Amino acid sequence: MIKIIAYTKAVACSIFLTIVCNLLVGQPPKIRILGGSNVGFNFNTYNRIQNGITYDDFTKLELNSNGTPAPNGWELTVRALQSSIGGSMTTYSLPVESIKVKAKKDGVGYTSYDLGTAEQTIISGSETTLDKVIVEISYSCGTDSDPNYKMINKVPDYYAVDIEFTLRLKQ
Repeated sequence: MIKIIAYTKAVACSIFLTIVCNLLVGQPPKIRILGGSNVGFNFNTYNRIQNGITYDDFTKLELNSNGTPAPNGWELTVRALQSSIGGSMTTYSLPVESIKVKAKKDGVGYTSYDLGTAEQTIISGSETTLDKVIVEISYSCGTDSDPNYKMINKVPDYYAVDIEFTLRLKQ
């Protein structure tokens, strides 16, 4: 009897996002994280490595202007606090553009943006006063068609990057 066993080795590559909400000093607007403050992408199967991972409506933010008027509306921005997604066990890093961020408000999804170090407005509104406005944030990683942002042939490691959301009232 001949027994053939095929072994496959799934190489795990994990990426973690820690979310920081920027409370501008001297500014009354406030962001409250209702859920999803830490995002983990665990690339532990071939399908995930090949196609990427998406978490729809993962983070829920509550936006408040605390009674301060915003005559020209408001905007929510996002940016990475590091220039790359750094590995914790190796010196390798991944481009922050490997991660896409998308906002949704009142069931309406907005444009998906590549994460970067420069602030990007991911959603804005014309409301002149924000009172418990809920914004849901979706994340994807490794889903881009650009091979530089795919997870295939990346060094296995635990990678991490901090991202920052900032709420601004337009005066």
